[in-house]
Amino acid sequence: MARLYHTGDYGRLEKGTVLYEGRTDSQVKVRGHRVDLAEVDAALNKLPQVDKTAVLCYRPGEVDQMIIAYITLHPNVYISGEEIEVALQSYLAVYAIPQVLVIDSIPLLNNGKVDRQTLLKRYAEKAGSSTQPAAVDLDTSSVSDVKAAQCLLKTVASVLGGAARGTVALSANFYHLGGNSLNSVLTVSKLRDQGYIIGITDFISAQTLKDIVGKMVPEDNVKEVETIIRNHKEKPFVSEILSSVHKSDAYRIITDSFYAKGDLEQCIEPRIPRCEYAELLDQIWEPLVRAQLSFVLRSRMTGQIVSVALGFDVHEEPPVQLSGRLNIVFQFLEFVEAPIRDEKLPQGKGKVMHGFMMGTEQTLSAAENVAAVQAMEEEVLAIGRTRGFHGIFTTNTSPLTKQLSADVFNYIVMSEYQVNKYVAPDGSKPFSRASDSLRVACCWKEI
Repeated sequence: MARLYHTGDYGRLEKGTVLYEGRTDSQVKVRGHRVDLAEVDAALNKLPQVDKTAVLCYRPGEVDQMIIAYITLHPNVYISGEEIEVALQSYLAVYAIPQVLVIDSIPLLNNGKVDRQTLLKRYAEKAGSSTQPAAVDLDTSSVSDVKAAQCLLKTVASVLGGAARGTVALSANFYHLGGNSLNSVLTVSKLRDQGYIIGITDFISAQTLKDIVGKMVPEDNVKEVETIIRNHKEKPFVSEILSSVHKSDAYRIITDSFYAKGDLEQCIEPRIPRCEYAELLDQIWEPLVRAQLSFVLRSRMTGQIVSVALGFDVHEEPPVQLSGRLNIVFQFLEFVEAPIRDEKLPQGKGKVMHGFMMGTEQTLSAAENVAAVQAMEEEVLAIGRTRGFHGIFTTNTSPLTKQLSADVFNYIVMSEYQVNKYVAPDGSKPFSRASDSLRVACCWKEI
């Protein structure tokens, strides 16, 4: 009997036979990067000590998200999960290296497939609740500010929980312990709640927790904190109001960002063609330039444009007519935004600024990506104040922008919608592949 495969299936060759292994679209975001779990699995199978593997993502899109790999070893092989993780550095980027757990056997379903739910449940039990802290070494002899160091260590241990990869100590790197973009923002927010201020860029770029302690400032030192917020000497970007000279960079960054990283776009099959983003931008480019509410960020170090933020007066947005699959996304956004825009926001020209789209250069590191998103959010607020708007309205789908909006910029969530429940006008459910955790949030900030 012939076997039918679909575009996006992956497998492996064994003695001339193709063995089906799964789907290549099993992708997740880690620290702003898209990671294919199939590639992680393939890297594990390159290691001679490894027999069988099961790679999963625990709580995708949440602050405690983790790529995990359960493995079994060949007979008479003795190696720890930590040693396997070190070996994976030869094959995977640091952000893609999973937490490796060695077990005696991988549970299977009756049909012979890996019992992923059992493995995820096992990991959840191991990780414990978020209130269960990680192991922590409170040795603060290497720093002068003992109080700040102890606050940081206890906060990181609480945020990472029992799933932390190793002991939380001043010599440890936050990301090597299991940190990601989401829980880095959460940690910064929790430190602020306890009286310590540190910029997200400073936090995410630090090599060790000890480095972070050196950049934490007590909140009661008001003048120093205000100086950090307003005049940070290490601001890495310069803002430029959008103009015709930015057109090619803006088209490239927006297209690359949403084609490769857009949360809604990744759920639609078949994929939205890249050309449809150019079709959208062609229709709104001139109105964007005239409105003078959009901008690019240019790197101080390289001089290159690294991110783009597009904005309109919410009551003066031009109509968009899209003929392709991108229209699905815009129909959905209109579905969730219209009740807020038309009934709950101030009415009239010049009152509500709409954060329409943001994109970042794909080559940015995790730290640079978070810094660019934060800088764009700050610039949007600055433009809104300068132009006399009452507030900013935006719809966030990215977990990172949602976290920044809520914990750093204090946006109010006016509505939230679970994406996979949406029913399109034609009766279809175009985002049915989305996980239950993918939700869009319509947010408002008065300025």
